[in-house]
Amino acid sequence: MLVRLAAYLLESPQVEKVPSGPRAHLESILRLRDHQRSAVRNEVAHLLLACEQVGVPLVLLKGAAYEMADLPPGRCRIYSDLDLLVSRADIQTLETALMTHGWSSGHQSAYDQKYYRTWMHELPPMRHITRHSVIDVHHNLVPDTARMRPDPAKLLSARVACSKAPDVHVLCGEDMILHSAVHLFHDGEFDHALRDLFDIRDLVEHFMRSDDDWLALVDRAVALNLARPLHYALRYLQRLLRARSQPRPSQRYAGTAPKARGLPCATRCSSAA
Repeated sequence: MLVRLAAYLLESPQVEKVPSGPRAHLESILRLRDHQRSAVRNEVAHLLLACEQVGVPLVLLKGAAYEMADLPPGRCRIYSDLDLLVSRADIQTLETALMTHGWSSGHQSAYDQKYYRTWMHELPPMRHITRHSVIDVHHNLVPDTARMRPDPAKLLSARVACSKAPDVHVLCGEDMILHSAVHLFHDGEFDHALRDLFDIRDLVEHFMRSDDDWLALVDRAVALNLARPLHYALRYLQRLLRARSQPRPSQRYAGTAPKARGLPCATRCSSAA
C-alpha cells in the first residue's frame, strides 16, 4: 500500500503538504517500483523466448499483466514473482523449455513437488539460477478441487495481445477483474487483501464504462462459474472503498449473490481487516 500512497501523493498537488522526512520514503518506494517495473519487462522478454521456442503463447496474469498492458494497477505494484497461464496440455512442454532457459523448481522439497503437481493449479514456483526471478506457471486460476472452478480454455481463448508487445498476451478485461476477485476471496492468504481490493477498483474503473460492460461482466462471471467472488468484490468495493459504479439491478446480477447466511461472516472479516 505504500507504493499506492506514494503514487497518489507524488502525482498530485497534495505532495506539497508532505513533510520532507515522509516524502523521502515515498520517493524511495517509487524508485524501487520503477526498478522492478523495468526488471519485469526484462524477465518477460526472457519468458517470451522460452515460449516461442516451443510454440506456446505467453499469457501473463496479475501484476506482470498490469505492467505489460499498461493498466492502472501496474503503477501501484511491487513485484515478487511473475504469473503465467498455460493450457494443461502444454504445461510439461513449457516447463521443459523454461528449464533450458535457466528456471528450476529444484529448490522445492519432494513433498512440495508432489503437493503442487497433484493438487494445485500451478507448477511448483520456478526460480532462475542466475537472475533469481521467480515465476508461477498456472494451468487454472484455482485448484482442481475447488467448487468454483472456471474452464481455463475459455480464459485462454479470450486472451488479448498487449498493444505495445503484441507477442505478449493477457486476460481480457472481464477475466482480469474476475481473476482478481477470485484471488482475493478464494485464496487462503489475506495479507494483501486491501491491495487486491484497490486493484479491482482500478480495473473496474478502467474497463466498466457502460451498462453493457457491466452486463457483459456479470454474464462472463456466470459463464466461468465465478459469480460469487464477483458479488463479494463489488459488495466490498462499495462498503470499504465507497465505489459508486455498480451493475444496475437485474435478475442476472441478483442471481450472483451468495446465500444470506454467508454475508454476516464475510462482513465481520472485512471489518476486522
